[in-house]
Amino acid sequence: MPNLFSNTARWYDAIYRRADQAGMAQTIVAIAAARFGSRPLAMLDIACGTGHLLGCISKTTEWHLEGLDADPEMLGIARERVPEGRFHEGDMANWHIDRQFDIITCLGSSLAAVCTAARLASAFASMERHLTPGGIVLFDEFFTAGQWQPGTLSAIFVDEPDLKIARMSTSERRDDLAILNLAYLVATPEGTEHITERHELGLFDMDAYAAAFGACGLREVADAAVPLTGVYTNRGTHLLERTGSQANPRQ
Repeated sequence: MPNLFSNTARWYDAIYRRADQAGMAQTIVAIAAARFGSRPLAMLDIACGTGHLLGCISKTTEWHLEGLDADPEMLGIARERVPEGRFHEGDMANWHIDRQFDIITCLGSSLAAVCTAARLASAFASMERHLTPGGIVLFDEFFTAGQWQPGTLSAIFVDEPDLKIARMSTSERRDDLAILNLAYLVATPEGTEHITERHELGLFDMDAYAAAFGACGLREVADAAVPLTGVYTNRGTHLLERTGSQANPRQ
C-alpha cells in the first residue's frame, strides 16, 4: 500500500527532522491566541505521523490534542510521545471522531496523499463537519503538475553515532499523480537493512484546492498578524474558516 512509513517509522523523525515542527507549533499557538484568546482549545492534526507537531504544542498549551493517521506504526510512536493525546487510525479522506475541534491541521505534503479531486473534496468535508463554530483549518499545498519534475533525484543522510541512513528518491509522474520511489539503506549496531517505499501524491493546483474546500462551505482568510506563506513548506500554508463563521470571542 503506498504512502505508508510502517517499515521506516522508527527512523522517521531522524530522517525528516529538517521540518520546523516547533516553528509551526509557535505559529499555530499565535494564530489561536489572536482568534480565540487564552481559553483551552481542541486541536486535531490529520496525518499526524509520529506526533511531533502535537508534542511541540503540548509543551506550551493545555489544549485537548488528537491525531489521525493511516499508519499504525507511526501512531504507536505518537502515543508514546504525547500520552495525554488521543490518536485514531483512519483515512484522511473520510473519517469520523466523536467531537469537534477549534483547530484542524493537515500540513507538509500530507493532504496530497488523497490523490484524487473527489477524495480531496471528501477530506475537506470531513474537516468542516468536525469544526466548532469559529473553528479553523490549516493546510499546506503540495506541488502542482507544472511544478513537478519527473526524473528528479534527491537524497537525505542521517549520520549519528548509532544510526546511519541514506534515503534516496526518484520521481515519476502518471497523469495527475506524483510518484516517489524511496530507497533506504539503514545501518544500526544490529546490522544493515535495505527498505523501499512508494508514495503517490495528487498534483493539485490552487483552483482545485479552492473548489474542494469551497464546496463544503470553507473559505480562505488572511491573518495579517501571523503571515503563513512559507511557514512550513516553500509552497504555502493556508488558513480556512467556515463561510460566514466568526471567531469565538476572547475569554
